[in-house]
Amino acid sequence: MKIGVAAKKLGITSSAIRFYERKGLIRPIGRVSGRRELDEQTLLTLQFLKLAQSAGFTLVEATDLLSLGFGTAREAQDWQTFLDEKQEQVQQRIDDLRRMASMLEQFKKCECVDLKDCMTAPQSSEFGTRDFG
Repeated sequence: MKIGVAAKKLGITSSAIRFYERKGLIRPIGRVSGRRELDEQTLLTLQFLKLAQSAGFTLVEATDLLSLGFGTAREAQDWQTFLDEKQEQVQQRIDDLRRMASMLEQFKKCECVDLKDCMTAPQSSEFGTRDFG
């Protein structure tokens, strides 16, 4: 698939693809009849990178997942520990997003002028305020 078509399909820029290539996150892009073409493995890697970043992973973490997650390193305890930590972080983000969605739903019903006066505003026991969740 041509780089521009792939970028559009994946919702990323061609320059991002070239950046990933320069950083070694994807294999060097081959040329077919003088045009840069991405193979299926590269497309899958790009999809993974996009998903990982949108899920809150840094580029370094996504790179670690790609490099640690395949081959003999997958068996290492470090790999399992890393996955456990990332899975916990992802779950925490999901929980936070659910609380935020609940808060937004309550705000739709609220007629308060100021957040501090709003009965639907979140409070945290840490600050003596309400908590969503």
